[in-house]
Amino acid sequence: MKMMRRLAALGLGGLMVTVLSGFAIGGDAYSSYSEAFRKTAGTGSLHVLFTLDLDDGETEVTSTGDMKVNASNEVNYAMEINGHEILQYIKDGQIRTIIDDKEMIASTDQKDQGVERGNPDGDKDAANEKADGTAFVAERFLEEFSGMLEAGKIKQLGVLDPIDSRYIKDMEVEKEDDGTYYTMTFPKEFTQIILDIITSEQKDAAGTAIVFSDLQDFSVVSRENSDGYLDQIEYSGYTTVTVPADLTEDGEEMSFDLDIDLTIDIQDPGTEVKVEIPA
Repeated sequence: MKMMRRLAALGLGGLMVTVLSGFAIGGDAYSSYSEAFRKTAGTGSLHVLFTLDLDDGETEVTSTGDMKVNASNEVNYAMEINGHEILQYIKDGQIRTIIDDKEMIASTDQKDQGVERGNPDGDKDAANEKADGTAFVAERFLEEFSGMLEAGKIKQLGVLDPIDSRYIKDMEVEKEDDGTYYTMTFPKEFTQIILDIITSEQKDAAGTAIVFSDLQDFSVVSRENSDGYLDQIEYSGYTTVTVPADLTEDGEEMSFDLDIDLTIDIQDPGTEVKVEIPA
């Protein structure tokens, strides 16, 4: 998959949690949320589990990620996307990416120059070809969309960063037995930025754009545990996807709603994380 081939080029350098500072604080709810975020990021390290569910109404793909990052900017990141196993880490000034036992290497100083060793996709690429280009296949499309879990996108999307109060349309606080829940909704301008990032490379080989509507019903729910740390963040929403006629097998334009659910579980928040780099 092209998403997997980009991993080494995107790189892990600079992937760190941003501690809240200098943001405007709007009300007691946001103040409590920001304090929990500050406390959680206080060690400068995190161990995070990601689960991304994508559902187009007929096909569902679940991708997972397990990331450890510490205050020294050491990162060990394991992913699984629809059966493909991916490991990424930095060693000797190089970003090492191993996909299905095939290694890719990129310099941390030249993140745009990945060196691929072998083809982890094998004959699967050929299954997506038709005579005049690349046909739309739902499962492969959802695999590519799962690139939201790759290291570069995690940093670009800021899913582990506190959300600036300027971008929050509304925040509700609800206390439950298992913690305090902060539910945030956002103006269209903000959701469009997020949609642009996660769909920026969803095109076929010939450059024919697949069209995405607004990111709708988008919300973020952060949970604060009884010790005052954030231990879970959930992103959810849906977008309508339109596939142009020249990408479909029957030559007819098609549209479907794509549900997106990203759950982030923070393991033992507030504790130092030990990052082990493979020998």
